[in-house]
Amino acid sequence: MSDVSENRTARRIARMYCSDVGTIVFAMVATWVVLALVLHECLPLADSRRVKLILVTSALAVCIAAMAALIALLLHLRRNRGTLYREDLAHLANRDE
Repeated sequence: MSDVSENRTARRIARMYCSDVGTIVFAMVATWVVLALVLHECLPLADSRRVKLILVTSALAVCIAAMAALIALLLHLRRNRGTLYREDLAHLANRDE
């Protein structure tokens, strides 16, 4: 592969990676916003402190699990960026032919 082609591929990989990171960060923020809104609506309906504690604890557990999954995805993308995106680019090239 020529230097020009390799440089173009590297730029496309960088763009795809940045796009995916942005999407994952958006998903993280959206998860916390949705959690906050749901808790804001549900907590007044709870009739005891115990129920409120269970609601908050379970919501935080779900959110922490989602964050752990998204962080694992970020680490996987960073670690395997070249392989994953080169494969994507190859599939895109085959599709366009």
